[in-house]
Amino acid sequence: MNNIIISVDKLNIAYNGIRILENISFDVATGDYIGIVGPNGSGKTTLVKTMVGIIKSSTGSIKYHNISPGEIGYLPQKSFKVDKTFPGKVREVVASGLLGKKRFPRYLSKKEWKNVDELLKKLKIEKLADKSIGNLSGGQQQRVLLARALVSQPKILFLDEPTSALDPKVRNEFYELLKEINLRENVTILFVSHDVGGIGKHTSKMLYLDRSLVFYGNYDEFCQSDKMTAYFGSISQHQFCWRHTHDH
Repeated sequence: MNNIIISVDKLNIAYNGIRILENISFDVATGDYIGIVGPNGSGKTTLVKTMVGIIKSSTGSIKYHNISPGEIGYLPQKSFKVDKTFPGKVREVVASGLLGKKRFPRYLSKKEWKNVDELLKKLKIEKLADKSIGNLSGGQQQRVLLARALVSQPKILFLDEPTSALDPKVRNEFYELLKEINLRENVTILFVSHDVGGIGKHTSKMLYLDRSLVFYGNYDEFCQSDKMTAYFGSISQHQFCWRHTHDH
């Protein structure tokens, strides 16, 4: 249990007397890469917003173990409405991710600016540093926003549907990038997605929500679960599992 960094226990959330999430309990361990999936209206975004402190739970608890608020990164849905007239340059936008810890980016130290530039290189967007974010493609913009979320060097990263507007090729590249960050930097990632089959190729665990917790575990457990076969049907179960959808 020493590697458990988040404990969610009997979490219930209701709006105006309507139950949105009911009796949610699970643990997150250091280095987990969790895909949070489920149908529309299942409570995925509500769960993440509650875990990062935007929404208060009705009852139950969320406990972080040896994690400070400054070590939590969050990339919300529609986190940054970018239009072509927005003057912000990529390097400035990424540096603004340090505002919670420091000052306006022009007052950052040389070391902090160096860290920004190194992160741009890691995410392969260093050539975009002086370009306006409004003139970038959707995939490039998402890399910039990911860099902004990572620049404070979080131990945990929450992402809410960051790939919904991307084409399949760019989406897969984004998944691979996150997997590399998870493995190389040991950043714990919780990723909300509608793309159950696609994200299952990259995440290590599935958390399937439908207002209550339908399933939480790794993909081998999911594929072998009689309970999940009864819930989804064997065809859908194996499609979600993805390992059985390709010949090896």
